Amino acid sequence: MKKLLYPALIVVMIAVPYFYINSKYGIDEDFFKEMLEERIQENYNGIVIKKFIDKSGKYPSSKIILKSNTVAEPGKEFWKTISVGDSVVKAKGKDFATLYKKDTILRYSYADHINKMMKEELAN
Repeated sequence: MKKLLYPALIVVMIAVPYFYINSKYGIDEDFFKEMLEERIQENYNGIVIKKFIDKSGKYPSSKIILKSNTVAEPGKEFWKTISVGDSVVKAKGKDFATLYKKDTILRYSYADHINKMMKEELAN
């Protein structure tokens, strides 16, 4: 009986903190809802004069600088489609941004992108 008690105790000592930390700090549906809400509150528009990866923070971030000297972080996936000279509009209260290229208008849905990320992450 004692042979089973020690392994069971070790499993409990590992499992309980793991599940506690994961539930407290883990990624859940609310995390993605907050991410989308942050995107909805963003507001920027103008002509892109510079596009770069900012490595100064804890994590690298994809940024653009607009003609008005506004610095925006449109998100890595959207950032990939942006070129210097394009115009970008992200209105506060909207869950999408519009990109005006020389001969094309693209609409990037933050809601669609974040929902896709959420499904992939929470499926794991």
